[in-house]
Amino acid sequence: MGYRYVVKSYMWVDGKISAVSAHFDNENQALDYARAVTPAETIKIYVEDEVIHTIRKDPELPMYAG
Repeated sequence: MGYRYVVKSYMWVDGKISAVSAHFDNENQALDYARAVTPAETIKIYVEDEVIHTIRKDPELPMYAG
């Protein structure tokens, strides 16, 4: 039996940190998901409770022409 990869994405919602988890059977699937997930600011990939990858993104703020 192989490892389970857990991708946790963290974002601020109404002044509180929110985390969403997704589970994958292989590292490539986990990395693909982690690179595509939005609007998360920090994404971490875990294997057996150990962080193996961290991705940080700048939050995308809406731009308004005025």
